[in-house]
Amino acid sequence: MYLMNKYEYFYHYKYLRYQFIKQLMTYFPSLMIQIKYFKKLKRFANINHPKTYNEKNQWMKLHYNTPLMERVADKIKLREYLIEKGLEEYSVSLLNIYNNYSEIDFSALPNQFVIKTNHGSGFNKIILDKSKINHNELKTLFDYYMKINYFYFNHEKVYKNITPQIIIEPYLGDIIDYKIMCTNHDILYTVSLKRYSDGHYDEGFYDKDWNHSLGGFNHIKVLDPKIKPEHKEEMNRIARLISQDFLQVRVDFYEVNNKVYISELTFFSESGMLDFKSRDVDVGLGKQFKLPCEQDYEYN
Repeated sequence: MYLMNKYEYFYHYKYLRYQFIKQLMTYFPSLMIQIKYFKKLKRFANINHPKTYNEKNQWMKLHYNTPLMERVADKIKLREYLIEKGLEEYSVSLLNIYNNYSEIDFSALPNQFVIKTNHGSGFNKIILDKSKINHNELKTLFDYYMKINYFYFNHEKVYKNITPQIIIEPYLGDIIDYKIMCTNHDILYTVSLKRYSDGHYDEGFYDKDWNHSLGGFNHIKVLDPKIKPEHKEEMNRIARLISQDFLQVRVDFYEVNNKVYISELTFFSESGMLDFKSRDVDVGLGKQFKLPCEQDYEYN
């Protein structure tokens, strides 16, 4: 009789929880979105007649999707798209691709690297010393990731049809994420995000030119406003070029050794449930973001 180790027990429980959420999201998507929205923001969303930025993101999750969005949400196929756009030089190197954890030849990998999947958000692990890897733990974690369809967590359709794979990227060091959210083919806002080893992060939230703070988010420390990309004009140019192909897209960048990298494209920051310190920001951004065939609603 096989006995699961402690990691297998933990992720077995998480997988059972995922299966339950999957059933609920399959049969009651609007209800589940509302429950998650209320849990995060302490209010319900007006999805049928959205006014705020967050509400319009929930409308998109239920009513809007394109094949190109699905394609570039795949972190492997994104690289093909960047080549087609003439942006290959901004792509992070890909060390290898695997169909499962057992295929990985760790002896062929550098001492430091990033292991992630291509089909979700947050499915990654930074390895700073491969000799210290707990393979029981890491294998169980990635076996769990590979069984998950990320779509069922938040009804983000872009992830639903991606075939899960594991990718290995080089470790680029202690970096700051720069994120540019575009709507209607132009920049809506920009973000600087610094992560720390204990898991927390500080975040700066700015206008399209990285000049003026738009406030912040509840429960997140505001990043030093002087921390902005040196190549912000280049990043803005790239983001605007990519935004021509999408109703909404967030282009995420790294800046390492005076070089710009595109880390990923995504379509819903925090699944479209941003906890702004001021709700006026949510309303203001919502006025700027126009959905297809949107009517002019009254803003109270």
